Amino acid sequence: MIDVGDSLLAYDVAKVGLKKFPEDRTLSQKAASALINAGSPLKATQILEELVAVGDRDVEAHSLLASAYKDLWQYASDPESKQRYADLAIARYKEGFSTTSFDAFKQSRVKDVGTEYYPCINVAFMYLLSGDAEEARSYSTRALEICRNLKLNSLGDYWSQATTG
Repeated sequence: MIDVGDSLLAYDVAKVGLKKFPEDRTLSQKAASALINAGSPLKATQILEELVAVGDRDVEAHSLLASAYKDLWQYASDPESKQRYADLAIARYKEGFSTTSFDAFKQSRVKDVGTEYYPCINVAFMYLLSGDAEEARSYSTRALEICRNLKLNSLGDYWSQATTG
C-alpha cells in the first residue's frame, strides 16, 4: 500500500496487524515507514525508538529512525531544534552504518555487509547540512569507496550509481 501512495491506510493496516502480532519488528518498521511517508515522523520515531530499545539493532531500523529525525530536522524552524534533530539523525545513521561492521549486523535482514552505503552517505549529508564539512567529506569518501566496490563486483544499482555521482 505504501508503494501505491496510501500511507495512512498502510499504517492503519499495520496497526491492526500489530495488535495480533505485537512483536513483529518488520511490521513495526512498515508502520513507521508509512507514518514517515504520510508526513508524521514524530509518531514514527516513537515506534522506532521502542524497537531499538528492545534490541532491534539492524541497519534498516536505524536508517528508518534516522530518516524520521531528518524529516523532523527539515520541519523544525528554530536553530536549537534543527541541531537536536540533526544530531539525532547523524547518531542513528552512524549506528545503522556501524551495524554493517559489527556483531549487530548478524541480526540484520540485509544479506551483504558490503552493500550498505546508504546510511554512510546519509551521515555525510546530515553533517554537510549541519555545517561540518570535514566529517561530511570523511563519510562521503567511505560511501564512495563502498559504491565503487559494488560497481567493480557488478553489484551496483541505480542508487549506488547516484551516490557515486
